[in-house]
Amino acid sequence: MLVKLWNEGEKHEGGTISGETGKVYPNYVGVAYVEYEEETDEETGETTINIISVTGVSSLSEAETDAILNDETPNGYTLIDYNKAGIDPYEYLELP
Repeated sequence: MLVKLWNEGEKHEGGTISGETGKVYPNYVGVAYVEYEEETDEETGETTINIISVTGVSSLSEAETDAILNDETPNGYTLIDYNKAGIDPYEYLELP
């Protein structure tokens, strides 16, 4: 699947497969996949959405990862919601 992406012009640095969903997540330079968690304050009822994990880029430093977890996007990076991304390989490759 990653070879097909590459041949179609999608230049990536490999990819990962989710054991839970079976989806493939290509690793692109400057792209990090993030997972969000919604929390509601019981006293105020105020809802906040926090980033709880960062994956997809081997070049991210610890400081950049920490910045993302603190809701700051490092220069040159795009954050993509992990739960809304990923490619179903069967669908993409038109397999039964």
